[in-house]
Amino acid sequence: RRFTWQAPKVDCYALLGISESASVEDIRKAYLQRAKSAHPDVSFAVGSGSGDMVQLNLCYEALTQKRKEYDAAKGVTGQK
Repeated sequence: RRFTWQAPKVDCYALLGISESASVEDIRKAYLQRAKSAHPDVSFAVGSGSGDMVQLNLCYEALTQKRKEYDAAKGVTGQK
């Protein structure tokens, strides 16, 4: 059975706090900044952290490795 990639259900640009024309370096910086606070080892509140990290990881992958597919699925225009 072949795995097919599906775009994350959240708005990755909004989750990372970046514009749709952000460079790969801007995406990386925003991801690292958000990951520091969302990591389960840092976020001690019950129920927070791990779910946020999953979404962050999916968005980082979508915007760095599969950006054209993500933008097409979301109807984004004007990517870099």
